[in-house]
Amino acid sequence: MGASIVSFVAAAAVVRQSPRRWRRGGALFCIAIAALTAVVGLVACDVRWYPLSMRGQDLWRLSGTITYSNAAGLLLGMALLLAMDRTLQTRWGSLAIAACASGLVATQSRSVVLATLVAGLWLARRELRNALVPLSLGALAGIVTVANSNGLARRPLELC
Repeated sequence: MGASIVSFVAAAAVVRQSPRRWRRGGALFCIAIAALTAVVGLVACDVRWYPLSMRGQDLWRLSGTITYSNAAGLLLGMALLLAMDRTLQTRWGSLAIAACASGLVATQSRSVVLATLVAGLWLARRELRNALVPLSLGALAGIVTVANSNGLARRPLELC
């Protein structure tokens, strides 16, 4: 944990020295990678495709190419917060927010979801109103994916 904190502080110091367009490009690249990871991971959860999803507690969890659900959740949580930034909004911004939110829920990583919620309330209070619809739709898609990961789609009443 200490090494991670030092790495994040060092990365923040380097990024602050970078030109603004490089920071924007890096953030958009991170958002694109995370959204793609989320979409591929959601499909992997639905078809139970290891290692892009992994079984845990009788449920399939999104793990993406990272092959670890908590690490994938961290990527999706950070990208979700970046995608909510108004200065980074593109025409694909709402889709990226929805994809990252659904993927984050599908990782079933409680600690990462909690950390993202706290960081979102602390850092992105103003952006929450603008992102409410894609966040809600993404969270709902993630919940449906988690509910279906136990094979409940064959039994629609239990899925509901």
